[in-house]
Amino acid sequence: MGVYTVQARGGGGSTTYYTITSTAGVHGSISPLGSVSVAEGNNQSYTITPSVDYIIDDVLVDNVSVGAVAAYQFSNVTAAHTIHAEFEPVVDTTFVAITGDDTNGDGSRANPYRTIQRGHNRTDYGGIVYIYNGNYAEDVVLTKPISMIGETNPSTRSFLDFGQMTVQLRILILPTPHQDLEFKRLDLRHTTFLKICT
Repeated sequence: MGVYTVQARGGGGSTTYYTITSTAGVHGSISPLGSVSVAEGNNQSYTITPSVDYIIDDVLVDNVSVGAVAAYQFSNVTAAHTIHAEFEPVVDTTFVAITGDDTNGDGSRANPYRTIQRGHNRTDYGGIVYIYNGNYAEDVVLTKPISMIGETNPSTRSFLDFGQMTVQLRILILPTPHQDLEFKRLDLRHTTFLKICT
């Protein structure tokens, strides 16, 4: 990271520039890539694009996660920064979005399902349900080991609110051999976990 000042000719004012350095892991790209000099007070935008059959896993700004965002902007730059993107395969990944469709959707990134339950039902054992940002108020019955991954990190970006004040989400976990559930980048609110043991 670097900072430098440029003095105008003829005794004019000076401009301070800050370096923003961008990097990307394998199976995706970030644009612009490398070191960019940004004048103090200006903005600098970045676009993160995964390769085919990959999704954005995480984006780190100054080594702090901002979630799996596809774009990021440094506003009113007053210091040097870094930004880094990581990617993960879409193997056995089912997509869910509030704009999706349980009837005509196929669970792909381009044509996601509408409900988490439908995404779960159509995901193989050990697979991933990738949930785009939104408010999902529904009962979900989990009957197999899967991973549920939210679009962004709720602590630093927008969050997923899985309940409303009048509608409570219940996650019902049925007993299965080697039950293994992973929740990542999800902010579960107004949620009750129920586990049935026989």
